Amino acid sequence: MQVNEEDGRKWHTILGNLRNIQAELGRELVEIAVVAIGGGLGMLKADSVVANDVLDAQASGVRFVACGNSMQALNIPRDDLIERVDIAKAGYVEIVRLQRAGFSYLRP
Repeated sequence: MQVNEEDGRKWHTILGNLRNIQAELGRELVEIAVVAIGGGLGMLKADSVVANDVLDAQASGVRFVACGNSMQALNIPRDDLIERVDIAKAGYVEIVRLQRAGFSYLRP
C-alpha cells in the first residue's frame, strides 16, 4: 500500500483499510507493507496523529517503509520516525520490489 499525502484523515482511512484486510483475509495469512513517500512520511513520524495506530498495526504484523530519498529532501531524520519503521533508499523502487515479490499494489 502506498501513502504519499500529508492528510491525517487519509492516514486514518489507510489504517482502517489495513485492519479490514487483516480481518477479512486473516492476519496470519496476509503480509502487508505500507510505503510512505513525500508528504506521506508524516504518517510515520513519532509525533503523528496516528502514531499509536501505526504502532498497533506494526504489532499486528504490518511493515511500514519510509522513502529515504523523501526523508533527505524533506530533512526528516531517522530519529523523528516511529521505531521499527524500515527505510528504503527509494520508495517507488521498494514498491516495484514488493510487486515483483507478489504483493498487490493498493493506493487508497
